[in-house]
Amino acid sequence: PINEDSPPNLTNPYSVSKYTSEQLIKSLEDSFPFDTLIARPFNHIGPGQSPSFAISCWAKQVAQMMHGKREPVLTVGNISVERNFTDVRDTIRAYFKILETAQRGEVFNICSEKNIALNEVISFLKELSGIDFKVEQDPNLFRPNDYSTPPISNSKITKLGWTPRYQIDKTLGDILNYWEKKVND
Repeated sequence: PINEDSPPNLTNPYSVSKYTSEQLIKSLEDSFPFDTLIARPFNHIGPGQSPSFAISCWAKQVAQMMHGKREPVLTVGNISVERNFTDVRDTIRAYFKILETAQRGEVFNICSEKNIALNEVISFLKELSGIDFKVEQDPNLFRPNDYSTPPISNSKITKLGWTPRYQIDKTLGDILNYWEKKVND
């Protein structure tokens, strides 16, 4: 699994921007009396997230189906990849744990340490909603260089006493409940 000391794999502009930001932070720490910490949050999801993100978009569509505001067809992009999702509430707790206990210059991966296939997320949404909807892939929603997230280690932050509290089914249920309320307003 990728840990905090693993060499970067810069495969897209987003990864390059994150790596460049970390290098800037490290150079500032070397040049000025700043105490810096680096958090590397991987995909985080939760209630209230914009529907411009896949999971929230899907939950919104499913909530619309549940209330008869959409045909039972879920429009998705590439669902053959795996992602590492952490509930945003756990991510925020991780930030606080790092601020409270970490040492200057430390780097931490914030993740669930468990990848899930996107098509499994869809299965959870079907189960949670009770709707057997169809899934249609829209090629316009595919991203270039869309690879599965490799296994990631969160062992460094768990040594500080942090562990994720929210399992994926609970998080997805909370996201779906959020969208049920929103589409009913």
